[in-house]
Amino acid sequence: MLNIQKISKEQQNEEQRKLPTWTKKDEIINTISENQVILICGETGCGKSTQIPQFILNNSIEQAKLKDELHVNIICTQPRKINAIGLANRVAAERNEKVGDIVGYQIHLEKKLSKRTRLTYCTIGILLQKLIGDRNLLGVTHVIVDEVHERSADSDFLLMLLKDLLPKKLSLKIILMSATLNTKIFSSYFGNVPIINIPGKLFSVEQLFLEDILEKIRYVFVKDSKFVHQEKRKIVFQKQQKAEKLLTNLTDSDIPIGNLDDRVNEYLEDEDLTLEQLINRYPNYSKLTHENLFLMDHKRINYELIEKILEWIISRKHGYPRTGSILVFLPGVEEIATLIQQLNRNIYLSVDNKIVIYPLHSSISMEEQNRVFQQTKDGVRKIVIGTNLAETSITINDCVFVIDSGKMKENRFNSDKNLNCLETCWISQANALQRKGRAGRVMPGVCIHLYTSHRFKHFSVEQIPEILRISLESLLLRIQLMHDGRKINLYNILSQILQPPSPKEIKNAIIRLQDAGAFNSDCVLTPLGHHLAKLPVTVGIGKLILYGAIFNCLDSVLTIAACLSHKSPFNVPFELRKEINPKLKFLVANSDHLTILRAYTEWRAACSNSKSAGKTFAKENYLSIYTLHTLADMKHQYLELLISIGFVSANLSDRKFNVDNILDITGAELNTNNWNYKLLQGLICAALYPNIVKLDKHPNQLNAQHLALQTRNNILVKIHPTSAVSQINFFSSPYLAYQQKLKTKEVFILEVSMIPTLPLIIFSGYELNIEHRDGKFIVSLDHGWVILEVTSLHEGELLQKMRIDLGILLTRKMKNPLLNLLSCPRSKEIIDTIVNVVTNN
Repeated sequence: MLNIQKISKEQQNEEQRKLPTWTKKDEIINTISENQVILICGETGCGKSTQIPQFILNNSIEQAKLKDELHVNIICTQPRKINAIGLANRVAAERNEKVGDIVGYQIHLEKKLSKRTRLTYCTIGILLQKLIGDRNLLGVTHVIVDEVHERSADSDFLLMLLKDLLPKKLSLKIILMSATLNTKIFSSYFGNVPIINIPGKLFSVEQLFLEDILEKIRYVFVKDSKFVHQEKRKIVFQKQQKAEKLLTNLTDSDIPIGNLDDRVNEYLEDEDLTLEQLINRYPNYSKLTHENLFLMDHKRINYELIEKILEWIISRKHGYPRTGSILVFLPGVEEIATLIQQLNRNIYLSVDNKIVIYPLHSSISMEEQNRVFQQTKDGVRKIVIGTNLAETSITINDCVFVIDSGKMKENRFNSDKNLNCLETCWISQANALQRKGRAGRVMPGVCIHLYTSHRFKHFSVEQIPEILRISLESLLLRIQLMHDGRKINLYNILSQILQPPSPKEIKNAIIRLQDAGAFNSDCVLTPLGHHLAKLPVTVGIGKLILYGAIFNCLDSVLTIAACLSHKSPFNVPFELRKEINPKLKFLVANSDHLTILRAYTEWRAACSNSKSAGKTFAKENYLSIYTLHTLADMKHQYLELLISIGFVSANLSDRKFNVDNILDITGAELNTNNWNYKLLQGLICAALYPNIVKLDKHPNQLNAQHLALQTRNNILVKIHPTSAVSQINFFSSPYLAYQQKLKTKEVFILEVSMIPTLPLIIFSGYELNIEHRDGKFIVSLDHGWVILEVTSLHEGELLQKMRIDLGILLTRKMKNPLLNLLSCPRSKEIIDTIVNVVTNN
């Protein structure tokens, strides 16, 4: 018998009862019992993520008190792993239990579960993996999809699968939980299901828009400020004179009616209005506020204004709370660095250590992230400057003030150009309310929006769903795998998603998968595609892992793959990033991938001496221990997957968490080519094809940061400054492979490796031709975009045959993963020949 005792009403934490969700407890339970799907809406902080799963669990325990077993198994999905871990810990603590007992969690590479677990917090990806293996979710009674309004591609795909499952499993209960905006779209998708609204939150949060905060702090716009609109710069003095002349004749209480030309079109932006129209739009504000609204560049982030607001908050010359931390939302790392530099120059804020500043964004280490939760000394205000990572993923309980810039960076994929664009854009109303909800957790709070109330009113309700702005390859692979590789209509399946991608985007993704060898002409998984679909990585990284096993450089390839999937272990303190580049110490073979491999390998060698030696090495070379340990665990997981699909034979019983012993587990044979850099460059090329660029001029030109690089479709790109390759001044080959192309102010390529021409000829997917030009024999790829001169026709034909043999070998291995290529003389000969040719040119 499962011995679980229901927590009595008297034992419930008093703080839980104060949460707004508590008042809806009975209504929630009754509605769930009467409906297969319900939607629950409530603001951040109302308690829905912690309390509703417990309501269901406790009610099930009550219903099962006369039975021998508790028939409930609740899965609550979260958009990010940090949410899943934090919520599981908090709920377990509320129940006076250990995590992994009744309440547990499961995320990528980590889980705390047991046979007793009845409430599991997990990432959406974990539940999708479960659905691939078990389409009927055997044993699961309730699925709670939290933060459904975020509209990630995975969450929209999950909703489609759950909707399809409902008529097949009538006992399944689905609870969707969302912020309070645009909830009808989810209700109608599931057939107009009931909506329960949870009003209010524990503490109120006052909203101040741009016009309000300008009024309160009496901000004076400096005449030569760079935050004046660029187009108005030349005439700003005349406009100020005009403003002063007009405003001099008015009192703060005067509200000019204006003529018909001055009346405000509701859909005109503030920056497009005349001064008279601004006065009409914001009638109850002072002359100074009107002047500031007229002169400022509304589309730029005004760091001077943020600085003045922080001074105002810390001065305590207001009626708002005088304690608590301050959270500032900015769109990206560059903007965070700019504000930190500005604040560090502020004498008023820095004197007597009035403030402590912490950056918060996805590229900092977990150690740095954890600092934001630390308590400060009395009289010291904590200022956390972060991206939208802090909207839902991280809760700073002592946050009282939020300053919202109204901007975020959003990835948008152009499938025609195969280009990721990281664009700075306005947030949505949903984002604004999430940011507001970060304040007021422990006392009444204040949210200061650096945009006007009019702009907020015309924000989109939500951001564009992720599925409409990303590449679809991974999703298509997953769908095909769920249908056992049968021929299916991908267009019809994707049309069932809440807001489906266009047929054009689907077609372009299919073409890219066919180019990569994952789909055949009928859009059915090839043997390679079947294996790639099972790997929780991108198509390119999956190919890299599989090729590494075939060419006996497994350990090195798993390290490179883990870094590409997660992030680089290099972690320079924020304030030193412009002064220090620790990658240069490890730079090898003009390759970011091999540079990281070398640094990781030297850290692992230091760890073999002692843990302290490993920590010292990491600290001296600006490597994050947390990231290094994560990479070690990821390598083990990839090895597990290779073993599960039969690609590698090894015993994992000796696995140790946070320790990399892949070499010991896999043995010498699978790692004979670990340090063959030319072979590794070839495999990187095979994995990243068709992401190849070439130098626009002679390959040994200097100053790599300003190199003119050309893609196959004649787009000029640059190497991103964070790349180690951007620091070199000589290239022995004109060709480079890259993992990602990104557009910010310019088009950059990230994670770059120089590829020697011969490995490119052998491992790329381009069509090969042998040509005779001016008495010379030329091996040509992609209509002459890549060329290699050979001494004879025979040499060219040998290269052509080598590529054909490699294709046959790979197909055999993909169809029969258990096949030991090295035990087959012909296969071994092909591998040895390719390795020798690539290595010795």
